[in-house]
Amino acid sequence: MTSESRRGMLVRVLALLALVAAPLAWSAGGCASQPSIVPARPMPNNMMELPTILESIRADASPWHTLQADCTVIVNSPQLNVRGHQVNFVRGRLQIEKPGKIRLEAVTGQLRIFLVGDGTDYRVDLPAFNDGYKGKYGGPLPVQPQRILIMPDDLVTAWDWTRLFKGVVPVLKNLQGGAVLELLEMVSDPTPDIKAASEVAFDRTQRRVTSAETYSKDSRVRAQIVVRAVDTIEGADKQPVRVPRLVWVGYPASWTSIQITLRNIELDKELPKGTFDLKS
Repeated sequence: MTSESRRGMLVRVLALLALVAAPLAWSAGGCASQPSIVPARPMPNNMMELPTILESIRADASPWHTLQADCTVIVNSPQLNVRGHQVNFVRGRLQIEKPGKIRLEAVTGQLRIFLVGDGTDYRVDLPAFNDGYKGKYGGPLPVQPQRILIMPDDLVTAWDWTRLFKGVVPVLKNLQGGAVLELLEMVSDPTPDIKAASEVAFDRTQRRVTSAETYSKDSRVRAQIVVRAVDTIEGADKQPVRVPRLVWVGYPASWTSIQITLRNIELDKELPKGTFDLKS
């Protein structure tokens, strides 16, 4: 028998021994190292269909047209060279008119911030941070080194989620802990395609939107919007209305965030003429 034949026979013998040894190793305790199979948990009984969720979101937003309230504002950013990397504006005023109009002014000591959006265009003045910028709703974030981003179009969305649902196709994912809506839009450039415009989290128990992520044209996260607390107040028709009281908006592109806490909320009171004038 040649050396090559002997090597071939040795390989076949070793392979045979391996096959014989494998069941023995398994029975000797191999099973104990395998992860146990976790029983599947049943999905919750409070499942909701897409039309029901959409109607709930519309109904939650429809009872009021204008909002005005006193507020406090916290701006947080590692770029702020102050203790805690945040500035608290203790006296502020928020005014909103649907669809999409917003005005926010807040001061603390000699520091002041101001922003206004008319539903199409916006202007942000940040003398507290020696900065300011303007643009159109839904436009690219005006990211610059050391810039604090406070975008009117993102802020107003927290008080009217229906703005996210225009021109998109919602796709529902019912999960164990809640529901998620992927909002998809058609794009034609550079090639026809479907992309996610935003993602909305819906709490089935509270029957309200709790947070959302919006995406830029390059599919990066533009803004994260979270409603941390909601108040129920009396509307113009004496019916209870739920209104976000504590809102947080973050911008991963600049590591900045703004938190707004409302008090003395008033609904459907006539706002002064020129409230949302960008030149005011």
